Order: sequence, then C-alpha cells, then structure tokens
Amino acid sequence: MKLDKTLCIVAPCYGLTDELGNLKIPADMLERVGNLEFPQFFYLPKSASIDKESFLRLDSIFHTFAAHLEPSQWTLSEPAWDVVRSQAESLISGKFGGAFKSVREILLA
Repeated sequence: MKLDKTLCIVAPCYGLTDELGNLKIPADMLERVGNLEFPQFFYLPKSASIDKESFLRLDSIFHTFAAHLEPSQWTLSEPAWDVVRSQAESLISGKFGGAFKSVREILLA
C-alpha cells in the first residue's frame, strides 16, 4: 500500500468584513496592514477571486496534505509572491530585507 505524503505549506486567510460588509478591524489597522507595517500580515483586497477584503497570517503557516486541499483558479502575481516570500523569510530568519523591505519603504515614504 502506498501512502500519499505530498505536503503543501499554507497560510490561513482571514476575511476582514462581516456578512453586511462592515470591517471587523479598525480602518487604520487595515491601512497599516496594507502598508506592510506588520511582517506577519499580507493584505488581500476584494477581487473576482476573493469575495471580501482579507489577510494572510504568515506567522501561522503550517503544512497539510495536498489531498486535503481543493485547488482554486486564483494566484498572486509574481511581484506579490516576492513580497510574501520575503515577509516569510523575515519572520523565520529575523532579517528584514528583500522585496518586503523595498515595497514597505515605498509605501511608508
């Protein structure tokens, strides 16, 4: 018997609005997350792929079996992935740099 041990790394995605479309966090906090002030959060705006404003919790990354996931048809752009990867590296290594640092400096200028 062969066991499928294919694992994927996932980050929890949390919606930031309730059923009525009201923000569940203060607006200034949302702005700060969008400006990359917190390395553990990555903002995802409402779009055709995501039905409400959300954020990824990069400090809560975990692995799961690929067979437990349902594939979707959306993905981040390559520049956005660069920032997410750089944020995750920053959280793991404690070294602030890469695309995360570059984009954050532009947003906070």
